[in-house]
Amino acid sequence: MLILTAILLTVWNYLKKKGLPFKLILFFIILLGTHLARYSTDRPQLFSFLFTALLIHELEDLWNNRKRTYFTIPLINLLWANMHASALMGLFIELVYLLNLFIERNKNNIHRYHQAGIIILGIISTLINPNSYHVIPLLIKDLTRPALHFQFNTEYMSVFELLKDGYLQPEYLLFSLIGGLSILSKKIKFAKRFLILFLMLISLYAIRFAPFFTIGVSMIGSVSLQGLRSERTRIFLERSFPILAIIILMVILFIHRHELMKFKVKDIYPEGAIEFILKNNLSKDARLLNYFEWGGYILWRTPELKTFIDGRVLRFSIWDDYFKIVHKPDAFWHDRLSRYRINLILLPLIRPEDGLPLNVMLLLLGHPDWKPVYVDNLSVVFAKKEMPLEEIPLEKVKTLLLENLREWAEKEPHNPERKKAIEIYSP
Repeated sequence: MLILTAILLTVWNYLKKKGLPFKLILFFIILLGTHLARYSTDRPQLFSFLFTALLIHELEDLWNNRKRTYFTIPLINLLWANMHASALMGLFIELVYLLNLFIERNKNNIHRYHQAGIIILGIISTLINPNSYHVIPLLIKDLTRPALHFQFNTEYMSVFELLKDGYLQPEYLLFSLIGGLSILSKKIKFAKRFLILFLMLISLYAIRFAPFFTIGVSMIGSVSLQGLRSERTRIFLERSFPILAIIILMVILFIHRHELMKFKVKDIYPEGAIEFILKNNLSKDARLLNYFEWGGYILWRTPELKTFIDGRVLRFSIWDDYFKIVHKPDAFWHDRLSRYRINLILLPLIRPEDGLPLNVMLLLLGHPDWKPVYVDNLSVVFAKKEMPLEEIPLEKVKTLLLENLREWAEKEPHNPERKKAIEIYSP
């Protein structure tokens, strides 16, 4: 919350310095806050969003010869490079501003070289990290390899793919419209047009990059609206945009009202299963195959427990094995469990996002090497047969699983996948 607030305050301060009307500032703050709220999980990418806003703020101050940028730009780069890989985004933004310096006419040469020197110092600061300059080829290698993680992770899907699935971000679409208008505006410099276009393209390529685009448009693109050729259009936008932003915010709040008003940790994360693991002193000896989305929560509750994976996806090969065990088990799924010496498995009874069982569930129920040792309405724990834990009846697991499936079936009575799952698990 503090990081997101700091981003909005940075953007607010920037727009105020640029002399934007209060209504337009309010519009961008509401719209940007609405969008960033979608990325409010506790992940280091939040720092990248903050550093993006701070860097643009300080680069603009540098353009106006404010002295504090001697230290702030290199410091932002140094911190960013040691907190998240998208520090390379900052490096790219600085290169655009550097280009802008040298194509800008009627500029004092001494000031221009002075400003260029500070930007170059900031770029060099980016390379002061544990991987030094190797971070660039390492990142390119990770992003270009055909890992399963990229194919099935929503974050790496394009806006067009998500629209096909009915996933819509109305505030993002409005930012895209403003981005297009700003590119056509007569008030924006060529290099900054290029920057907005680049940020728009990468956000269309993968939705995880959308915050960089929305922050860029809020800061750079918003000022260009003042330079629209049509005075009537400009006045219309100033009056209508704040109302539109509030409407979008209200609609999104209404859609997610149940999540906002009734959020409980135990409804989303496996509190009961973790209490079972702690009660039976399993956290030191267990090697746990866990549900991907629960990895961070499990690490927080039991830092000594050896988990299989969490949301950071530190190795793509591990995610590939996870996928081939849990989501689409192949002929070697059990061999993979043995290779990692897994002796405990913690999974949801049904997937929280779509209410269907994980494919590995059918293979585990009744498997000669595995026994269910804990189950509640949300999660189930399997242990190796040789572990000294009391086995619970398979029928209890199936009964709870069926109850969940039928609840979802009432919401979607014509879903063929749900009907098929009920048939498979029915006695």
